Amino acid sequence: MLARVSWSMALLATSEIPAAPVLGLMVLGVVTALAGHIVSDRRIVGVGIGVLFLSTLLMVVFAFAAFQGDDTASDRACPPGISGTCH
Repeated sequence: MLARVSWSMALLATSEIPAAPVLGLMVLGVVTALAGHIVSDRRIVGVGIGVLFLSTLLMVVFAFAAFQGDDTASDRACPPGISGTCH
């Protein structure tokens, strides 16, 4: 029961997180990688690509958490000829 409470709290927290910080982190990664290419520094390019991959991972994790909180998938329509809600 305790795990369910903490999971629902995590879902509540992720549903309130806007997409702007993740997108901003993606832009920062791209700009950093481009700046690294301009100054020919492989470490800066690597940091930029790392930030870009991290932001992509965060986007996938937040999308998965938001999808797990969606209850519309549990309401399945019954096949033709059967009335009610199928489970």
